Amino acid sequence: MVTLVNRTLLIMHALVAFDWMLGVHFKVNY
Repeated sequence: MVTLVNRTLLIMHALVAFDWMLGVHFKVNY
């Protein structure tokens, strides 16, 4: 159960970091 929660948090964190990188990328380009 703990591993599932940790994995979910890790995936969420990765998605947020990816979103942030895309946001910065587009902000610099446009």
